[in-house]
Amino acid sequence: MQTISTLTSGWTCSVLGMPLRRVDISVDAVKRRMIEAGMPASLAAALGELIERIRAGNAAVQTDTVERVMGRKPRTFEAWAREHTPVWTGG
Repeated sequence: MQTISTLTSGWTCSVLGMPLRRVDISVDAVKRRMIEAGMPASLAAALGELIERIRAGNAAVQTDTVERVMGRKPRTFEAWAREHTPVWTGG
């Protein structure tokens, strides 16, 4: 399972041909910016809770849906990104 940390290091940088920088932003700051941009406070609060769950690893779920629907094993995000390198890099 990919995490933000694994996506911003290693293979992702080689696919893009440039380093990526990960910036942690507090959930409170994210909610404040959403509200400042016009989002209702209740929605910003709900999205803040979702962000907290994702950061805690509580949103990661693996299923067999791709295999059942597509009739094949799913590819990794890395395999997909490498196949689509021109899209990512504009080349």
